Amino acid sequence: MTFRWRVFGLMVVIALTATGATAWLTLRLTSQQFTEAAATDQQTAEDIVAQIASYGRGHGTWTGVSVEVKRLSDQTGKRIQLTAESGEVIVDSDNLAGHAARPTVGAPLLANPRPALVFSTDELRGDVYGQTATAIGNYRRQVLFNSCVTSNAPAGFTASADELSTGPGFPDPALEMRAKHGNEVVRSCALQALPSKEEVATTLELTRGCIDDPQRITCLRAVFAQRTDDVAPLPMLVHVGAVGDLDKTVVIWPVAGAAGGIMLLVIVGTAVLSRRVLRPVELLTKASQGLGTGDLSRRVQVSGNDEFAMLASTFNHMAQSLQEGEDRQRRLVADVAHEIRTPLANLRGYLEALKDNVLPPSPALFASLHEETMLQQRIVDDLQDLALAESGQLAYHKSHTDLGDLLQSCRVAVEVAAETAGVQVFLHTPQPVTVYADPDRLRQVVGNLLNNALRSTGAGGTVTLSSGQTGDVATIEVTDTGSGIHPEHVPRLFDRFWRADAARTRSSGHSGLGLAIAQQITHDHDGTITVSSELGVGTTFTIRMPVASSLQGVGGSIMSIRSAVDRTSPKVL
Repeated sequence: MTFRWRVFGLMVVIALTATGATAWLTLRLTSQQFTEAAATDQQTAEDIVAQIASYGRGHGTWTGVSVEVKRLSDQTGKRIQLTAESGEVIVDSDNLAGHAARPTVGAPLLANPRPALVFSTDELRGDVYGQTATAIGNYRRQVLFNSCVTSNAPAGFTASADELSTGPGFPDPALEMRAKHGNEVVRSCALQALPSKEEVATTLELTRGCIDDPQRITCLRAVFAQRTDDVAPLPMLVHVGAVGDLDKTVVIWPVAGAAGGIMLLVIVGTAVLSRRVLRPVELLTKASQGLGTGDLSRRVQVSGNDEFAMLASTFNHMAQSLQEGEDRQRRLVADVAHEIRTPLANLRGYLEALKDNVLPPSPALFASLHEETMLQQRIVDDLQDLALAESGQLAYHKSHTDLGDLLQSCRVAVEVAAETAGVQVFLHTPQPVTVYADPDRLRQVVGNLLNNALRSTGAGGTVTLSSGQTGDVATIEVTDTGSGIHPEHVPRLFDRFWRADAARTRSSGHSGLGLAIAQQITHDHDGTITVSSELGVGTTFTIRMPVASSLQGVGGSIMSIRSAVDRTSPKVL
């Protein structure tokens, strides 16, 4: 599976997971809300039934209940239907609203206005039989009175259930003043509600019949129910709600459809985003493949300033370095071929001349042949040192080395060459400075810098070798009063195979590798080498490296993991 598809798959999984979690949470919250709404509807239905039952108890009849049903329906927004236990519809809010009755939903609730006989603890200690007879008489009288007033009140009579419940024996002055014709209705109903002697006698007889009953309370409650059933309103079945009302059942498909739509949008967006994100990766892959096939000119267009832009810039820098390295290698091969071809051609010419007796053998001829051989040897040595330095296999035999002695030996080594060139070499070592280094390799570095200084300094000029110490850092400086180096060439002085003079001839006597080797040796000693130059004034090379500590070199010389090379004399490159 390609990287593109892996990233795309990962983003799709994340998107689907996020969308699924969102859908699940939405469904859960919706279900919770619907459950709460259903509980609220149930409570509303119970409140409606309680108020309807209260109407029946207060009025002693279901006459006029339609007004209460309409009020409750308008107040709650619910469809309300009252039916008798026989199934007869008493009142329906749909009909009251002027449209056909809708089918009911769910089981009906019972609105029971009939009373129940309950005794307190104190009442149980008293005459429960007399209390029962009194309760029966009061209820019958009250319910008959309330029913009568409700059924016979003239238009405009608006006595409430609370007012009607006062009944005869509990005169309410306000009731007398409710309406002009109210007094006649109240007096008439009060007279009709008075019990007859036969009713009172029957009640007393039935209650006294419970005296000998072991379950006297149960018996008294049965008597109470018997004596009140004929006057109490019948229980009603109340249906709240209807088909067509807002369904509180959780509908999954719309939620699932919405989640599916979101998933589709997320997938499409993911595809577009992955293409946009992976496009730079695709370009880098193609460019890398081009580099792998040898096309070092491949580059990637850099746009923006994000991580991909940094990666593209780094890739271009790497490709540029590879191309420059390839170019340097090609120049090196050409230079080495040129350097070797000329001495070999000279050697071949002289040897053929000696073979054909064209030239007689002479010390001068053999000296020339030896010079050409030494030039070949110098080129080969430089190449070998550079290869070892680059691969990390150059051998070091480190010891405590005094920089004053080392610089003095380097000065003596070039004394004859300096005198021939008319250049004075000065030594400045004001204080002893000791470093832990390979003295031969360090002489090789200083000798290279000193030899370069002599080449660039004309007759009458000077070259100064100096050493010093600043804190834990030792310094070596090689300063000349030569022609200086052009500023644009300074950054590339230590590049391998690079020379300021591209048209170098054999007479220059060097291969362009010395400074690269010197820099590598210095780095291997944990040091640095820098250069400062001014055209027409001169150049200064500065080497900085740690001073020696007392623990370094304990137990003998420490050799780094590098193969050995010829160390018979300090090299001057």
